[in-house]
Amino acid sequence: MASKLQVHREFIEKLSKGETSIESDDQYAFAVGQVIYYLLTKSKTSDTSYKRLEPFVQQVHAKELNKAIARLFDTYKHEPFSSNFRNPFAEVMDYETSANIRDFMPTLLAGVFSKNALFSDKEIVASEDTKTDEQ
Repeated sequence: MASKLQVHREFIEKLSKGETSIESDDQYAFAVGQVIYYLLTKSKTSDTSYKRLEPFVQQVHAKELNKAIARLFDTYKHEPFSSNFRNPFAEVMDYETSANIRDFMPTLLAGVFSKNALFSDKEIVASEDTKTDEQ
């Protein structure tokens, strides 16, 4: 089967603009990955290891996964968020499924590691400036 990454990226772009909604568990999983990564970038910690994904990848049920994401949001609620984040976050928090989330773990991780559509243009420029300064 061909990679669905391009389809997922197009979906998340539309979702971030409020042009579509989550309609499947697969879309939910990719959006979750994007939301988790975006929230993790709000951390000021020097620990950028992937062990910070543990509270999310160990979940089996969407309800518990959403609670873990809500706890992460609560940690960084004082940080500024892009308007691109609002709709995907709302859609993820409101999505319900009885599917086993572990069945969608590859898609969730694709969302984490794919180019993130939830950043604003301003945040992307600031991130690139930081990378340049670190080199």
